[in-house]
Amino acid sequence: MTAAPKILCIALALALAACSSGSMEKVESGHSTSFDGEVLRIEFEREDGGKERFSALRDRWYAWSWVPFLPNHSGRRWVMGKTNREGTSIAYALVSWDNDEPTDYLAAGYWMRFDGFRRDYDLPIAAADLVMFIDGSEIDPALPPELPISGTARYTGQAGGIYTYSYGGGWTGYDGPDAGEEFYGPMTVEANFDDMTIAGCIGCAGDLWIERMHLYSVFGGRVAEPLAMPTGYEIQFAPTEIEPEGYFEGEDVTVTHPMRTVTQSGGEWSGSLSNRPAPDGSPRFVGGIASAEFTEADGSEGMFNSIFITVHPSLLPDSQPE
Repeated sequence: MTAAPKILCIALALALAACSSGSMEKVESGHSTSFDGEVLRIEFEREDGGKERFSALRDRWYAWSWVPFLPNHSGRRWVMGKTNREGTSIAYALVSWDNDEPTDYLAAGYWMRFDGFRRDYDLPIAAADLVMFIDGSEIDPALPPELPISGTARYTGQAGGIYTYSYGGGWTGYDGPDAGEEFYGPMTVEANFDDMTIAGCIGCAGDLWIERMHLYSVFGGRVAEPLAMPTGYEIQFAPTEIEPEGYFEGEDVTVTHPMRTVTQSGGEWSGSLSNRPAPDGSPRFVGGIASAEFTEADGSEGMFNSIFITVHPSLLPDSQPE
């Protein structure tokens, strides 16, 4: 599936090593995925104009199952990797597919490039170039949803990705490396179909936390917790127009913290509403990618890059299995 213009074909790429030096530079890159019911293939456009291709059959390092949030779906996680003279590339992907129609799928994950590191272990997260992606049949703008003409829908779920933090003068006496870790947190989204806008927040319904849930198989466990934890941050995405094709993108993003003084913040988010309806006629989930960067009064700088999936209440399980 070729990813759609402007939204799902555009992955937010961040040179995390540049972020560590305070540059916070972002570039854009296209991607596409395909899944034939057995083999996942991903293609990325590199910043230099070249392409990098992964196959879950040829390039697999690890694979194991996971439980998808969609009914009648099965799930699989893959870690794929390549090593050459210039460095190491890794693709991590989660895929769920309809048991009755396996080519009806949803895929999301990371591409990470480690220039100068020619090994498949002990790779420093903060040294990677990063691209995040989400793609699939339900969020294909070529098959747009039939959106309600009025009312609202509220979605809850999770955002997860990479959190980086460059220490400023407020961390006197601390000469450790900049933080670079996998993070997670609750996300809420509300779609207003009266004016066709959508807004969201990461961290408003609970704290952000650090845990290597997905990248543990690549990087192992954390050696130590960073001093600057993501706990307490809230990332708010202002109301953004929903296009007729069901996708959206916005650049009005605010980062706040109850104890740290955020002097400047910004970012962007983009995503799509599912083309499958919930019982009340609203799209049954909203998925996309989001980034936020901020500067604090002591000169510290941070960034969150994430994938998010939020679901309609009708998809929430009555109880969680033990």
